[in-house]
Amino acid sequence: MAACANVHQATPPKPFRSNKAVNHGSIPRPTCVKLRPAGGGDLSFLESLRLFTMREVVERHYPWNSLVQLQRIYDHLECAQIITANHQEIGLLKVHRTAAGMDLIQIQLQTDYQNHGIGSSLLMDLQKEALRTGRPITLKVFKSNRACRLFRRMGFSTCNEDEHRFYLRWDPETMPPDPPQAPGICPRNHDAAWPST
Repeated sequence: MAACANVHQATPPKPFRSNKAVNHGSIPRPTCVKLRPAGGGDLSFLESLRLFTMREVVERHYPWNSLVQLQRIYDHLECAQIITANHQEIGLLKVHRTAAGMDLIQIQLQTDYQNHGIGSSLLMDLQKEALRTGRPITLKVFKSNRACRLFRRMGFSTCNEDEHRFYLRWDPETMPPDPPQAPGICPRNHDAAWPST
């Protein structure tokens, strides 16, 4: 089995201040979820999203460092896609594609949009792409992150671990040929939704 892919870090520009708040109020069940490429105008949203979705998880392992977290936002920003529901930004999907595989760097959803099948549907789309291309999906996740349960449920297995993280892998060669589609998520145009590498 091939080793998990490593994520390359980039040095970020100067810190910025968030002026686009993440919505944390009650929301109706999302009816149509889409992806669009992230751009410069999304940086404050991404900073706020990371703060609200990751700070508690990170601090279970080590102190929160704003500059380190900012660097995580800029890491492979060209691979980032904004998750939207009804034209509102609700999350981030960041996948780095190479000839050897797909590294799922980040998948983050605002709290109110979790547990609606959105994460499962996005992972299923990635798995379908992996089946078409024959490329495995790799990721790393904090051991205390509730997303571990989702990844296990979606068939990811541990290929390594350290003190803080599991390194997971989904290999299309060992999986069934037709992952199901999660209910309640609108179909996506794969050519538009997933950038080629």
